[in-house]
Amino acid sequence: AIRRAFSRTLQVSLAEGVEDALEAIAKASPDIILCDVMMPGGGGAELWRRVTKTKPALAKKMIFVTGGATDEGTIRFLATQSQPVLAKPVDPRALLEAIGQLAKE
Repeated sequence: AIRRAFSRTLQVSLAEGVEDALEAIAKASPDIILCDVMMPGGGGAELWRRVTKTKPALAKKMIFVTGGATDEGTIRFLATQSQPVLAKPVDPRALLEAIGQLAKE
């Protein structure tokens, strides 16, 4: 849904899990990462940790999306992050605002 909503204004790539996301990041060098907290291969926290090791500046340009059902470790992780966290279903205006804010930094 997000890809359809923003494909006219933004270049959007899709990854199915942490490993796919890391491959896409290596190939495309994105400006911002929109990351679901719950995804195959370790979830958003794992992706953030791995991006932090390889591209620390990009790790600061991540937006996390959550459906609300998270474990205690994920809740603690999100509480320590300065990046935006958006609830599903994602409000397109809130997403654009978060993208705009990170693009300025």
